[in-house]
Amino acid sequence: DESKKYFEKGISVSTIGVGEGYNHSLLSMISEYSGGMAHQALESNGITEAMDKEFESLMYPVASNLRVKVKYNNRVIYKTLYGIPEKKNSDNMVLFELPRVYTSLNRMVLMKFKIENPDRDIDKNKITIEIDYFDEIKQSDVSIVKETNLEWVDETDAEMIRDAEVKEVYSVAVINQTLKVIAELCDLKDYEGAKTSIKETLKSLRKTNDDKFSPSLQPLVDELEQTLVYLDRAMKKG
Repeated sequence: DESKKYFEKGISVSTIGVGEGYNHSLLSMISEYSGGMAHQALESNGITEAMDKEFESLMYPVASNLRVKVKYNNRVIYKTLYGIPEKKNSDNMVLFELPRVYTSLNRMVLMKFKIENPDRDIDKNKITIEIDYFDEIKQSDVSIVKETNLEWVDETDAEMIRDAEVKEVYSVAVINQTLKVIAELCDLKDYEGAKTSIKETLKSLRKTNDDKFSPSLQPLVDELEQTLVYLDRAMKKG
């Protein structure tokens, strides 16, 4: 919640996870919701590299005030934005922003839609992507408009993503979002709902990753499974 307040003021919060036992999900959520970067420093030189990237982002941005607006028609239903918090979501439009873009930034954003009662005209369900930013090198405003088809898959296999990098980004985003939902449900003392959310997420993650988690994903999956144990203990204690 605090990182969101910074984000609304145009201030980003970056995080550095030191070693191997830190709370990856928490740091990712903090940096994600304030538009900052999440760094990992397994050894001491990793801290220096993280600081170098932070200074680069401040001193040498290639673009600023990036706004991405996605427009869609009434035939499709917007579900979720992964990888960056949405700034606005209304009137068949989703907007997200990045205050600065620099050469070392590599941020993947995934957006999921749903369609009901698909027909032969399914390929006509296009979305329009409007991109606006200030080019720091040319010192001029840039606007780009693109129209593209959505890639549709059967809903039962909706999480079967092929690209390894996309799987990683998607999985981490799903875990972060689930942890946020769990926290909200626990605040409401809906522990059963929190358990259901975890189980559904674990099922989706196993399907997406073919039950083979990368070294960076495995600790996050372990954290979800351990949270199930904590919830059971809490419920038994009343």
